[in-house]
Amino acid sequence: SQTFSVFNKSFNVTASNSGEVVLVIVGGFFFCFLASASMLLDGPWLEIGVDKGVKDLVHQLCVVFNPKVSNSPVAVFLVKAFFCCSTSVLSLLLAFPALRLTRCHLAAMASNSRTEKVLSQVTFFFPLLLTLLWIPRVSRDVFFAKNEAPLFAWLTPTGYDHIRLGLVFAFCVLRVFVVRSQIQHYLHSAQHRVKLLRALPSRITSAHFQAVVENTSRTVGIVAVQCLFPVFILACLAILEHSLGRYTWSGDYLPAPQITSDQNATLATFLLKIRSAFPSSFFVSFVTFHLWWFSFSCFLLSSLFLVYLKQAD
Repeated sequence: SQTFSVFNKSFNVTASNSGEVVLVIVGGFFFCFLASASMLLDGPWLEIGVDKGVKDLVHQLCVVFNPKVSNSPVAVFLVKAFFCCSTSVLSLLLAFPALRLTRCHLAAMASNSRTEKVLSQVTFFFPLLLTLLWIPRVSRDVFFAKNEAPLFAWLTPTGYDHIRLGLVFAFCVLRVFVVRSQIQHYLHSAQHRVKLLRALPSRITSAHFQAVVENTSRTVGIVAVQCLFPVFILACLAILEHSLGRYTWSGDYLPAPQITSDQNATLATFLLKIRSAFPSSFFVSFVTFHLWWFSFSCFLLSSLFLVYLKQAD
C-alpha cells in the first residue's frame, strides 16, 4: 500500500510536480515499447513462451465460445497488449523502490565495510544474472548444445529449470538479509542532509534541523516496504510458476469437467466454460514473462538511477 500511495501522489498534478507526472507517463510508454519488443524476441532469443500461451488461449476461447472461428488476430493483439500494459504498470511501481535501493547501494559502496560492499554489488547485479537465465543463447544453449553432450552430465533440462527458480529464491533471501544494512544507511542519510542544510547560505533554524532528522526516522517503515517490495513480487511470481505444474515439483493439471447437455442454462456451465477456456500454457507464459520482466526492470531501473545519481553528485 505504501508503494501504491507514493505512486498515486505522482498523479496529484500541481505546479511543483508536473514534471514528475510527465516522467511517469513517458516511462509507462517506454516500458510498454520495451515489453512489446521483448515479445517479438520470444523463441530463439527469449524463453518466455508468450506466443504459444497466447495462441493456445485464443484458440481455446474460439473453441468454447465461437467454434466457427479457429483463430482471431485481433484477440491475439489484445492479449499481448494486456501483457504490455501489465508489465508497464509493474515497472512503474518498481521505479520508486529502485531509486531507494540505488541510493542504499551508493551509501553501502561509500562505507568502510568490505562485506557490505561485496553484498551490495552482488545484490545489484543479481537481477542481471536472472535476466540472462531466460536467454537461451547465453544460458541453456551453453549447457545443452545441439548434437553435443551436456556440459555437466548430471544436469538435465528439468534440473536447469529447478536451478533457475532456485536462484530466484536465493536472490529473495539475499535481499531480505541486506535490508537491515540498507535501512541503517538510510538513517545515516539524515546526517548527510543536515550537512547540506548547514552549507546553505540562508539561515536555518534548529527546529528545521530537528524536523529533517525526525522525518528521516518516521519514514523508516516506508523505506523497509520499498526495499522488500521487489522481494515480495519476485517470490510470488516464482512460487506461481513453480506451482502451475510446469515442473515436477507440483502435480499435473486436473482435467476440465465435461459439460452435459442438460446444464446449458445454468451458471455453473458458464463458469466451467470460462475455466476450460484458459489453458495452462497461458498461465505459465503469463507468469514466466512477468518474472523475467521484473528481473529485467530491477536491473534496468537501478542502472538508470545509478547513472542519474552519479551525474547529480
